[in-house]
Amino acid sequence: MTVLFDVFVLGRSVGRVVDYALADTDLNAFDYAMTSMLDGHGPISPARISELTGMPATTVSGVLRRLTGRGFVARRPNPDDGRSHLIVLTDHGRRETERARTAFGRVVTAIEDQLGERLHAVRARLQDLDDAVRAVAGVPLRPYRVTPVDIDVEQRLTVDQLTEVHQFCVWIQARDAVRA
Repeated sequence: MTVLFDVFVLGRSVGRVVDYALADTDLNAFDYAMTSMLDGHGPISPARISELTGMPATTVSGVLRRLTGRGFVARRPNPDDGRSHLIVLTDHGRRETERARTAFGRVVTAIEDQLGERLHAVRARLQDLDDAVRAVAGVPLRPYRVTPVDIDVEQRLTVDQLTEVHQFCVWIQARDAVRA
């Protein structure tokens, strides 16, 4: 087995646990992830959603089309760019996100209780894995960072160093693509 298979299995388990917790709401795990992100960052452009989530623009479009059709989100003109639009939660989307947040909070608390003192170290290691995957995929680094609390900070790269490593990986991929 590989680390990517481990992450795949973990992702499936997380989805199942969250879907079960949200069973009494109108949102599944994926929908809740999107609506809660919109609740915290909206109004927001689809491009920014793509940046925050690492999802391709086409995937973001499909998700937004589905959530719009279900009445959870709406598109509004972007006052800063007449060629684009902003995504906002509707009143229905906000109500359902709040209902789901309560159920989701119980799951998060239970999982964090299971991790105990290891929580911050686990989150930091997940960030390291995310950084590596994004570098290989040529996707920009996550626009937010987890602050490591109980690990040796001096052994970690700074955001500037991670950005430099990412840019180097993108350059290597472009160079190798030209050679192929």
